[in-house]
Amino acid sequence: MYSRRLLQTLLLAFLIFSSQLRASQVCITCESPLFENDPPTFTLEHTAETPKRLCIQLADHPDFLDEDLIFEEVGPYTETYCLPELAEKSLHNGNHYYIRSRVMAEDQWEEWSSPTPFQILRVSAYTKPDHIEEDVWNRVEPHLLPEDHPIKPVLDKIFSESRAILGIKSLKKAGFIKPFARKWTHLVVTRHPDVPGYIFKLYLDAQRYFKGKKEYDHWLERIEGVTMIKTEIQKRGWTDTFKTPIKWIYALPAEPSPPKEFKRKNFILVEQDMDILGTQENYDMWKSEAVTEELLTQFYTICEELGLHDCAKPDNAPFSRDGKIAFIDTQTFYYWPVLYKKMTPYLSKERQTQWKALTKGSRK
Repeated sequence: MYSRRLLQTLLLAFLIFSSQLRASQVCITCESPLFENDPPTFTLEHTAETPKRLCIQLADHPDFLDEDLIFEEVGPYTETYCLPELAEKSLHNGNHYYIRSRVMAEDQWEEWSSPTPFQILRVSAYTKPDHIEEDVWNRVEPHLLPEDHPIKPVLDKIFSESRAILGIKSLKKAGFIKPFARKWTHLVVTRHPDVPGYIFKLYLDAQRYFKGKKEYDHWLERIEGVTMIKTEIQKRGWTDTFKTPIKWIYALPAEPSPPKEFKRKNFILVEQDMDILGTQENYDMWKSEAVTEELLTQFYTICEELGLHDCAKPDNAPFSRDGKIAFIDTQTFYYWPVLYKKMTPYLSKERQTQWKALTKGSRK
């Protein structure tokens, strides 16, 4: 009888130990809880023999409730994890955040690690110009083109030599390619031969404020939209199919300044070129077999989940030369209903049927 009880005790102890071992399959730590300018990097330790996948979650509360979650990423296992730029840009200077992880071993996800707290402290290389208000600078500064970015000296030279954004003529004289104001938004989209691989979006000093909003408000909305779309794509594991450009705000030099009768613009938007197909090539791709039932469902899911009011058309979600669909119109989000009917004529007959069925139950 004694040996039986002993056996039961040993078995119970083994089950508790096994449970504890399973619950501590991975531990995530950082050398310092405070990261000053350097990208936050974390070390992972695990007891799994052959970890295959890694899931990382970032939150602003250690409980990791849905409303606390800021970022999630699933990818190959690595012993050192560096927080990507997308996630880092979502964090506010000096706030407390928490990170946790789990690994997949033997085709099964293990338990979450304990939350690890950390902070980010960014020391800006920029000095606020005298002609820009403090509250405006505080909003814009986290999104400025990095001081050490290779194109910044080129832009500084271009915009210091003349007041390039005064009007269309001055843009052309400064070397910008085919600048013109778009019909509805009056936005000028252009490139410059000295800055290949980038697109510039701007409003002219000669223009009124579009919808009564300062230019930087439009840029901040577009950057927020990028962050939301990219997070959704990563969360769903669809990075092989969709992508978004990196966008920064560039602060124009204080001088030369425009004449007093003009509405001075202080910022332009710098955007990574997505290498998209030409107009007709893009239309052909949307009507081709490349648009599968699965791809169209995924595209609808992103548009509907985020309320991407004007993204459901080829011009605002074009195919790139790498085969991915690029979400390039990121200013309007959480705005339903999404204008799905604009996409229908560009799909094959089979996909039109699917599209109509998908969008029938969309939010009004």
